[in-house]
Amino acid sequence: MTALKRAVFLTVVLLCAAPLVSSQTIGLKLTGGGGYALGGDLANGLQGQSDYLKAAFGATQAYSFPKTGWTGTGEILFYLGSNFAVGLGAGYEQHVKESSVSYSVAGIDVKETVKPAFNVIPVLASLHIYFPLGSSVKIDLWLGGGAYLTQLKWNSSYDLSILGLTGTEAYTFSSKRTGYGAHAGLGLELALSSKLAFVLNVTGRYARISGFIGDWTEAGTGDFWSFADSGSDHAVYYYDWTTAGATYPQLEFRADKPSGSSVANVREARLDLSGLTATVGFRINLF
Repeated sequence: MTALKRAVFLTVVLLCAAPLVSSQTIGLKLTGGGGYALGGDLANGLQGQSDYLKAAFGATQAYSFPKTGWTGTGEILFYLGSNFAVGLGAGYEQHVKESSVSYSVAGIDVKETVKPAFNVIPVLASLHIYFPLGSSVKIDLWLGGGAYLTQLKWNSSYDLSILGLTGTEAYTFSSKRTGYGAHAGLGLELALSSKLAFVLNVTGRYARISGFIGDWTEAGTGDFWSFADSGSDHAVYYYDWTTAGATYPQLEFRADKPSGSSVANVREARLDLSGLTATVGFRINLF
């Protein structure tokens, strides 16, 4: 267990134990909004593929990685007096985007399409500190750690067309992994009554996940080929590929590690969930 995982584990244990000792009031916070994640190797590799297609074949479009998405969260708050609370929460965050690049080579029209997607279920523990600004407004500052249950999906295809003949090759990949991280946030609460408050939150987080290995399918249809294959052993690799005097970050889904004189810095690709979420919602005092 790494130092970060140990720190997160201890934080969760302590925060879970605290409300059992001295909780006074229980509340429920429900929020929704948008999320932003850096993407890490997956975003950089996709950009590298776009740069290569532009340089080699004059492609004018570019691939897009779904750095932005939507999120919804729920958190149970155990108040420890008027200025502190322990929060235990979970949520759901989804990022998905499809983009295409078209070009021609040797008289063949090519359209390549990718649709990366990742879904995240964060399970979080937080310590909240409140700073009253008046009778109905207060600042909420929190920090903590947790686990990020993540599913990565990747669909890609390319369509060929020449002299009325067409063909399509399509690839799908799916894998689930759990990562650990830390977070901190700042919120504003506006009391609407003794039981209900409007909340506005911004949360920053640090979490990276690698080791995606999962199920895959590959199929070819049309005038050029007809085949189908599948398995459960593909990993996601990230590396630097040098060709024609230039180097491009690349992604590759395969069972064995890429190698060769033009390949360097090979590693399992990391999905970087580090980023921000901005949400609005309500806090309800239950007891």
